Amino acid sequence: MNGQEIVSLVSLLVALVAVIVGPITTVWMVRRQIVIPIRQSWIEELRSKLSTFISLSDTLAYENRSGVKRSADDFVAFAERLGSVFYQIVLRLNPNEEEHSHLAENLELLRGQAFNSKSDAAFTEYRATRERLVTLSREILKREWEKVKELRQ
Repeated sequence: MNGQEIVSLVSLLVALVAVIVGPITTVWMVRRQIVIPIRQSWIEELRSKLSTFISLSDTLAYENRSGVKRSADDFVAFAERLGSVFYQIVLRLNPNEEEHSHLAENLELLRGQAFNSKSDAAFTEYRATRERLVTLSREILKREWEKVKELRQ
C-alpha cells in the first residue's frame, strides 16, 4: 500500500466517523439546549399552578367551613378562577401516565370537596384529599426533575 492509498483510506475513515458521530452529537446538543429548558419550564409552571389551585381550594373550603358568604358575582369570579387553574393543570398532564391520571382525579375530587366542606366530616375528608394531592404532586414533580437531570448527562 503506497502513501496515496493510506491517505485515501484515512480520509475515508474520518468521513465515516463524522457521518456516525455528527448526528449523535447533534441529538445530544438538541437535548441539552432545547428539551431541558422546556421541561424545566413545564415543571415550574405545573408547580405554580398546583400551588395556586390548592391555595384557592383551601380558601373556598375554609370559607365554607366557617360560613363566610360571598356576593354572587364574587363567588362566580372565584369559581371561574378555580376552574381555570384546574384546567390549566389538567391540560399540562399526560393522560397516558397513571400518576398523571391519579393527579387529575385528585384535583377534581379536591375541587368538589372544597365546594362542599361545610360539615366537620366533609372538611376532614377535604384535608385528607389535599394531603394526598400534595404528596402525589411532590412525587410527580420529583420524578420529572429526575428526568431533567438524566437528560443533562
